[in-house]
Amino acid sequence: MAAARVILVSDTHLSASAPQAQANWDAVVSYVGTCAPDLVIHLGDLSLDGAGNAADLRHGRAQLDRLPAAWHAVPGKHDIGDNPWPGAPAGIA
Repeated sequence: MAAARVILVSDTHLSASAPQAQANWDAVVSYVGTCAPDLVIHLGDLSLDGAGNAADLRHGRAQLDRLPAAWHAVPGKHDIGDNPWPGAPAGIA
């Protein structure tokens, strides 16, 4: 089995309304370009408030697409809410 180079990222809290998070993300994109990993895995909380603001999810996706490597994202509570489930009462997420 060949070794794979993987970079793990989490809690970026990206949003068009959060320029400080964007500056951090720009540094991640640069680092990924320098390291040339086989895969980047985002471990959650990609967005600042994707659970309540779809624009934050779209922004986060656009930022993932800037990565110069393959990527996979696992949603976190900022992305989909806190422990949502089908039929959950309103206001739970």
